[in-house]
Amino acid sequence: MSIIFMMNIVFINIVVLLLLSVFWSKWTYKLFKPYAWQEDRRKKHILPAVEKIEARFKDRNRFYAVWFLMRQIDDNDVVGDMACVGVDGYELASVMHHLSPQRKLLLFDKFDKKPLHGVRENCDGQVREEVLETKNLTKEEVIRSIEGNSNVIAYAGDVKQNVSENGVDTTYSFVSFDIIYYDLLSDMLAAFYARLSPGGVMLIHDYNHNWDDVRRAVNDFAATVPESFVAIPDMYGSVVLVKTKR
Repeated sequence: MSIIFMMNIVFINIVVLLLLSVFWSKWTYKLFKPYAWQEDRRKKHILPAVEKIEARFKDRNRFYAVWFLMRQIDDNDVVGDMACVGVDGYELASVMHHLSPQRKLLLFDKFDKKPLHGVRENCDGQVREEVLETKNLTKEEVIRSIEGNSNVIAYAGDVKQNVSENGVDTTYSFVSFDIIYYDLLSDMLAAFYARLSPGGVMLIHDYNHNWDDVRRAVNDFAATVPESFVAIPDMYGSVVLVKTKR
């Protein structure tokens, strides 16, 4: 048996193993889903729009975490609107809206993000200058991308001012925070916690990532409330608080 023949056999085996590996990862990625999600799909309790979002949502851990939390809110009859304070893209806002389209969803952001350069440590441990904010969507583009109903309302401009003018006269059932600045995040956590219904949820992005201001703001706020924040294993290390029922 020639060396060339042996090398061809080895090469073919390597290619086959790689193809099987890719196939298996793709297959199991679609196969291994939460039992409750699969049961609701089987019973046709999942709206088609939500199934469409699930199929294309990059961070499945975050998607299923939000789905379970929203399901819990609806099952427990938690009252209140929803809000995204800081909107980095539209994907999470779309999930929130289509899971509970009967609730108002208020979006607070500048909606004029221009590239912001800064220095930070990345996941690979290297410190380098990079663009910190890259999404550049207008509020009209975000609303159009969500493909929702009239309950989606966006406020463009200074977040703190818009929240004080348009966000404090209601109660909330679910609030997402995507803010990387200590002072603003601290103010928003306090403001929305005061309006959060018992059983309501606060989801804070980037806590277990490399944004020190996020971690510091959450830790300082956590020291002032009776609840604890719980980590979820999504891509950028979010944490969740569920307000105690009193």
